Amino acid sequence: MTALILLLLAQSPRVELPAELQARPGRLIQITARSENKAIKWFLANGDADLIVMESTRTAIFSAVENGQYRIVAYTAAGDIPSDPSVCVVTVGDGKPGPIIPPDSSDPFAKSLASIWGGLKEPGKAASKSILADVFRQGMELADDKKFLDLGAFNAALKELRADRLPGDKLVSIRERIAEELATLGDDSQTAFGPELRAKAKSICGRIVAALEALK
Repeated sequence: MTALILLLLAQSPRVELPAELQARPGRLIQITARSENKAIKWFLANGDADLIVMESTRTAIFSAVENGQYRIVAYTAAGDIPSDPSVCVVTVGDGKPGPIIPPDSSDPFAKSLASIWGGLKEPGKAASKSILADVFRQGMELADDKKFLDLGAFNAALKELRADRLPGDKLVSIRERIAEELATLGDDSQTAFGPELRAKAKSICGRIVAALEALK
């Protein structure tokens, strides 16, 4: 039995990336994957960066302009058996993320928030807006927290964070529009909160922060 288990483990597809790499802003670095399998799939799990996979699929070229930590994921398969993902964390510059980028003027989400905000007559709305922006800034950190295994757990934590910081009768119309944006993550609370969904959640929270901070 032990020999059979060892044989199965030996035949399981595997891919290995370097655990950590350092890069300078705007510079190219090469990342090499090790695997006995023929083809390797790569994707960038977070951040605005470039990842170019070479034809052999054994190496990829990475570059990012902004400081921060970027997670690159690779996986392979043998027949119908997928490998476990391998993750490489690339620290660009000092690793500290840059400021939130203001929303594009053509962003329909930011434009809809601005339209709602302009007609909103609510005492203390500027202070409430600042609190809400901070909630979603913390939401970006929640998206990276590995203790959240499914989408429902992440959404519940975000909702609890908002309830702790901002009363339920504040900025209701703004929050309803934000809820529509968050709904693009999916409606199945049991969806696995994997790298791609985490990256999307973090990106949406960042867009929400940028749109809120742009409201005047």
